Amino acid sequence: SAADHPLVQSMGHIDPLPISLSRGVIRSAALVITTDSGVRHMAAALGRKSVVLYGPTSQILSKTYHGQETPISAHLPCQPCVKSVCPLKHNRCMSDIKPERVLHAALQQ
Repeated sequence: SAADHPLVQSMGHIDPLPISLSRGVIRSAALVITTDSGVRHMAAALGRKSVVLYGPTSQILSKTYHGQETPISAHLPCQPCVKSVCPLKHNRCMSDIKPERVLHAALQQ
């Protein structure tokens, strides 16, 4: 896959990732691709460029005013539901965000 590259690192393989290690990884990153999570807010605090995937959450409800953040959303009528489990049982708010769109946003950053 395109993500199988030595310059692409996932933080998802360590569970739970200690916050100090998260901070160090994010600080050394040229770009952070994340969901609307604590990682997003840490990237903003550390001034890192980021691409943020908004599924059930809303950029408006959790604005960071970080100028180097590119938001991506599927723009569905059911968004934002702010639920941890999709009440409509389809999870399209995340699955409709195509990898090519994320790659394009990352390359623009």
